[in-house]
Amino acid sequence: MRYLTVGYFMLGISPLLSIFLTNTLITWSPNYLLPIIRHTGINLFVIGVQSCGIALSLVGYRKREMKSKELPFIVVFGILLFIWGLLATLFPTGMYEELLEWSLLPGVRALTIWDHMQSATWMLKGSLWIISGLLSIVTTWKISRGH
Repeated sequence: MRYLTVGYFMLGISPLLSIFLTNTLITWSPNYLLPIIRHTGINLFVIGVQSCGIALSLVGYRKREMKSKELPFIVVFGILLFIWGLLATLFPTGMYEELLEWSLLPGVRALTIWDHMQSATWMLKGSLWIISGLLSIVTTWKISRGH
């Protein structure tokens, strides 16, 4: 199977995988820490999928596996990934600011390392979507111009 195809498939499935896993595995729990730990684990898993997708797509690009008929699809794919990454980065950034303000209120629990890890992995996941979207657009542009 082609590296580029598998890499783009992994990158394309990662937002859906993130949404699906988050909606199915994050449930209410009397222990406030358990959903935070689960969400951090989901984020780390998706980051692993994204990293493998980026690596495979770069290997496929280096092996010149891309065909000209795939270029328009990959540009649209890259733009959608970039926009999704922006939203997925800006949302947790705002949530993290609110979380920090909330933790300073009197009578509120102190933040744990898991609170910080959840926010950091969420922002990293969004940043990787931004990078992979830009990477898709740039590699497509280079191929359309003849490398």
